[in-house]
Amino acid sequence: MINRTITVGSFQCNCHLICCPITGDAAVIDPGDWPDQILKLIDDQESRMQRSIQVKYLLHTHAHFDHISATGPLKKALQKKQNRSIPEIFLHKKDLLLYKLLPIQSLALLKRVPIPPSVDRFVTHEETLSIGELQLTFLHTPGHTPGSICMRLHEDSRLGSQETLFSGDTLFRSGVGRTDLPGGSFERLKKSIKNHIFHLDDETLVRPGHGPDTLVGIERRINPFVN
Repeated sequence: MINRTITVGSFQCNCHLICCPITGDAAVIDPGDWPDQILKLIDDQESRMQRSIQVKYLLHTHAHFDHISATGPLKKALQKKQNRSIPEIFLHKKDLLLYKLLPIQSLALLKRVPIPPSVDRFVTHEETLSIGELQLTFLHTPGHTPGSICMRLHEDSRLGSQETLFSGDTLFRSGVGRTDLPGGSFERLKKSIKNHIFHLDDETLVRPGHGPDTLVGIERRINPFVN
């Protein structure tokens, strides 16, 4: 299983590329900025695999500008690169208003106005998605935003897939996402983490939206914001 990360944008968002080694089907999680750098990551992975990759999905843990600003240009570039095979955009419906407000978010903080393309599919709690032979489950974890989600990539030794949680801005190493922005709630955030993340196995790798990786077991024991 291919699981690579590039840090993008002035707010240092972790953008993840996951790819099935058997089919070459792939997804990009949180294309926050710098679409050219994300495309270079995809090209580099194709060189390593010596085969083409088909990015079928652009997945978003939530709709803050630092996680979605490259979605439009990346979708357009991939459509051209992949012979008009267009990746689908996934989001939780409770973040749709925030997603549509991307131009306002970006104008204030980035001094430019990216226009978000239409969402193709709204995800629901515990819905699953196949990326080639990889299996991903969406977990609705409100708190940072109303529509925040985490994505659980299931372990599969045949594919070299480690149990992994892409936690967005819900859970960080020794930290959690801020809840002082519109739609945020610290109580909902804590409830989301305790109910939907801390029941996972200790060795589940957590790949957050910012900063270094951690493990579920470590955060369950020492995260000062949840314990």
